[in-house]
Amino acid sequence: MVGVDIVLEPLKTLMSYLRKPHAQDLQVLVVGGDVTKLPFRNGVFDIVTSFGVVEHFRSELDVIAVLSEACRALKVGGYLIVTIPNFAAAFRNKLVTALTRGRFGMYHKPYTRSALAAYLEVIKNMQIVESGFLPSAFVP
Repeated sequence: MVGVDIVLEPLKTLMSYLRKPHAQDLQVLVVGGDVTKLPFRNGVFDIVTSFGVVEHFRSELDVIAVLSEACRALKVGGYLIVTIPNFAAAFRNKLVTALTRGRFGMYHKPYTRSALAAYLEVIKNMQIVESGFLPSAFVP
């Protein structure tokens, strides 16, 4: 497993966890880097996951760059798993949207499932295999 983040603090936390005895057997590489320019050669990963990443970018070009880079790093026949937050609950009230100028917390742009699918259609050799909803939280 390889973890990439441009913000170093979460990576330091992960590295601290990985040094603990119960995590010694995990094979994890932690890399500080920009997901719009991944520091990996083409076709090296079977699976690339992007859990709550694209909504942190303001520019559509950046979102396409993130998804394109993930696809570039995938082996032929590999899988890209992308999740986005369910903004429906937070944005039901138009007042919240108005007060935050369209932003909510550290998220810059809410995406719907169909909007994300439209971005994926732009990327060549990308096919949506499955689309759906996850529970509200990850359960270990």
